[in-house]
Amino acid sequence: MQSADVVVVGSGAFGASAAYHLARRGLRVAVLERAALASQTSPRAAGLTSQVRATPALTRLAQRAVTKLASFSEETGQPLRFTQSGALKIARTERDAEQLGREVKRGAAVGVPIELVSVVEARRRLPILGERGIVAVTWSPTDCNVEPSELPLGYFRAAEKLGAVLLPHTPATGFELGPRGVEGVRTPRGTIATGAVVDAAGAWARLVAGALGAPLPVVPTRHQLLITEPIAGVTPEFPIARVIDANVYVRHERGGLMLGGYEPDPVQVEAVPDDVAGLPLDIQVLWRLARSVRTHTGAIMAAGPREWPPSAHAQQAQRPSVSVASIVRAEPASRVRLPIQVGPPGALPKNSFMRIRGLPPAAALSEGYAIAAGTWAVPLLALPTLTVILPAGQQGESNVAITLVSVEGEVLAETAMVLAISAPASPPALEPTTRLQAFPPNRAGPAPLPQSSAERERALGLHAKGVEQLERGNIFAARKFFEHAT
Repeated sequence: MQSADVVVVGSGAFGASAAYHLARRGLRVAVLERAALASQTSPRAAGLTSQVRATPALTRLAQRAVTKLASFSEETGQPLRFTQSGALKIARTERDAEQLGREVKRGAAVGVPIELVSVVEARRRLPILGERGIVAVTWSPTDCNVEPSELPLGYFRAAEKLGAVLLPHTPATGFELGPRGVEGVRTPRGTIATGAVVDAAGAWARLVAGALGAPLPVVPTRHQLLITEPIAGVTPEFPIARVIDANVYVRHERGGLMLGGYEPDPVQVEAVPDDVAGLPLDIQVLWRLARSVRTHTGAIMAAGPREWPPSAHAQQAQRPSVSVASIVRAEPASRVRLPIQVGPPGALPKNSFMRIRGLPPAAALSEGYAIAAGTWAVPLLALPTLTVILPAGQQGESNVAITLVSVEGEVLAETAMVLAISAPASPPALEPTTRLQAFPPNRAGPAPLPQSSAERERALGLHAKGVEQLERGNIFAARKFFEHAT
């Protein structure tokens, strides 16, 4: 991409939202991300809302955020796990009880539903809540929580449909500054001419701002949370619970409970590593926070934590991933293999498949089948030999999105690449690969396709019927076709 009206640096929730809303206004938007899209701090967030804030302006802003989240799927056409379970806020001292009284008045002044309730009513809504030591409780029925990883990815998918160009594994390496401000953003792929930059780099925002000549007085601060093993009786209807004096919050998550909190002396990081997963974690901090509210949420101590955010080792062992070369170069009227890898094998749900979007309309794949113009579905067993077939006369760059999808239609992992087609004088076929995750040592990738052409055709035909049923919402029928295909 040679020019853009706006370049967004960073692909977390703020960057994704900025990209979507700017693209919706008709601007040409490019998003730069040094790692995979939405892979750093945003998917590790707690995903909570709290609407009554210190000022009316902040409260109205928080109200608007809840309204946007509630209508997210309708507005963007993308999935978002949204649960409006409400929230309880708990005071254990008279001073905090007075704070709750002021919050009720502030909420009433701007139209946020919030009221003081009895401890009996609070326990009816949150059965695991211990009542000893509680002085006052408020109930906010419209507070909500979301799956934080889905928010930026949904905004990016919607922004891409509006013409935004997403460039993962493409850092901003510098800026061209002129008399009137920024004139371009330098990247390993070249300079993008632009008159506007959105600094949405999160923990790295100070570095980006400094390169633009604008000191930013923020310091990255570690915030941790844990998720317990499943607890009998815990459901998504459980409201968020916040304990004021302990600075602790608790909500449902994956059949268990999530606990996080704000430490009096948090770790602050001057130099954030390229991957936030490299930051050291300290489970003892979380145990101290859990003990501080054990009278009210003893179920957390009894259940024990899962590791969250996962360490790099845990992510590789437990979470599906997909990786590909950041740029694949080819010539017109040629065939070039797509070096896609998925893994780890033990984390891949049975019969998951790849959805590849953004290929040139006249291009074709050697395996799989087209489900729309430029969009193909490919079974994982076809990946070792997957080749894109390009027509004569085709030139230019295409931004190709690659999504790992389960048989239920759930997006498991995403990445992207640039397919650069140029005349024979172009550089070598492939640039070095920037991978999210490769297979662990001594672990095999997807099984190869059957050797005989008849077996291959049968497997692909059954797989095509499975995806067709999945697109119609017939999950049971889709599973049957996938099982017979393998």
